[in-house]
Amino acid sequence: MTVAAGSTVSVTATGTATFDPGYTTEVAGPNGFPTLNCTSSPSSQCVLADRPFMALVGKVGTADPVLVGAGPTTLSGSGPLSFAFNDNVDGFANNEGSFTVSITYTPPCTGIFCFGS
Repeated sequence: MTVAAGSTVSVTATGTATFDPGYTTEVAGPNGFPTLNCTSSPSSQCVLADRPFMALVGKVGTADPVLVGAGPTTLSGSGPLSFAFNDNVDGFANNEGSFTVSITYTPPCTGIFCFGS
């Protein structure tokens, strides 16, 4: 999905995921492993180093990624909307599971009858 400039996107997520099933049987929801951030995890070069390991992160276009978690989280900007696990930037291949993301898209107000602005 491509987000138009001036739009907002509200995101919520559900589901479970894990990293390296041969290493652990623990699973995390979209908020990640609450006691394991990327500076203390097996992966030290995560998308967001100071956020929970395996949490859902997202971004719009070329913006910096932000923690989305279970949400609701509002994202803005312009460009493609993308999501990832907060895992080592080279460590996605051994992940299992999925998060289901629900998106509420609010387009920019461009008419003469714009309310709530």
